[in-house]
Amino acid sequence: MYNIFDKQAIIALKPYVKDHVFCADSGHGWLTGGKRSIDGSLRENEFNTAEEDKLTLLWNYSGMEYYQLAAGWRDEGLNRRKEIENRLFKDAQARDKKLIGVSLHADAFKPDLSANGFCVYYYKKGKRESAKGKILARCIADSIIKSDLKNGHVIRPRHLNGIKGRNFFILRETLGVWVLIENAFMSNKRDLMYLKDDGFRNDRALAIFNGLIDYVKVS
Repeated sequence: MYNIFDKQAIIALKPYVKDHVFCADSGHGWLTGGKRSIDGSLRENEFNTAEEDKLTLLWNYSGMEYYQLAAGWRDEGLNRRKEIENRLFKDAQARDKKLIGVSLHADAFKPDLSANGFCVYYYKKGKRESAKGKILARCIADSIIKSDLKNGHVIRPRHLNGIKGRNFFILRETLGVWVLIENAFMSNKRDLMYLKDDGFRNDRALAIFNGLIDYVKVS
């Protein structure tokens, strides 16, 4: 795993990240209806933006080029996010760089409050799927599993070891290699405890960061 306190590790990253542009989408605004825990103690925007801030801090500290699609409190429309991402992708492409994106979320399922765990989604519709997105999802999911085990976070990987193909807008309409991460369930008491914990947010942001680095090393 990447050691953020090791200057030599930062230098060693340069050859891998210099040809990449990283992009974060925090998903949903502060006032978005329904995007909150059942007890009202957490809004999804609070977790998403906190995790995004920590992830972009790691990118900034490591000297990586990065952008945010929907930073802040507003719920930017999906089409607006698409426009921003498409423009960033074309700019990166003109400079012979590759764009990689992560959309950060917290899940909920009120019909079954026992539903729990995390999942990293990549684009898939029918027989069509993003091969690179699937590899990125696998790298991030594996990094999250290692991080949770190391830090004692009891959050299970859902579906096939934490990844699944879906036809989400942010995965379908973007031009770069994207994944969408549902970090845990706001509707589950144990998962909610983690989502509200700043230490967990630090660990999860670093896990996502490490997963991204693992991906660029093999892509």
